[in-house]
Amino acid sequence: ISDSMKKIIEIYQNKTDYRPCALGHIESKQIEVYWLLRPKIISCFYKEEMYKNSISVKDMILNREKIGANKVFQLDTIVGNYLVVDTEILEAFYRANIIDYQITELNVL
Repeated sequence: ISDSMKKIIEIYQNKTDYRPCALGHIESKQIEVYWLLRPKIISCFYKEEMYKNSISVKDMILNREKIGANKVFQLDTIVGNYLVVDTEILEAFYRANIIDYQITELNVL
């Protein structure tokens, strides 16, 4: 993630692990700092037994109580690299003109 995304996430989600990395362009001799985000992995499905088989992310139902105060996390049983981000953080990204990501709305009960 970019440095600006990291700064926003740090406001809302403490104790998140980041690893610095740099990407450079040889011809322009520019180096940009990015961060490898290692979010908390949680089990927060509304009914765990419903998701043992592969299911589309948009069909999942998450349990608000199991999510708790977490604003950025990954789902523990999903194959793939899906990052769950609270709407409050997405709004902060938008206000900071960070708009290069794909959004899928999830159901939370």
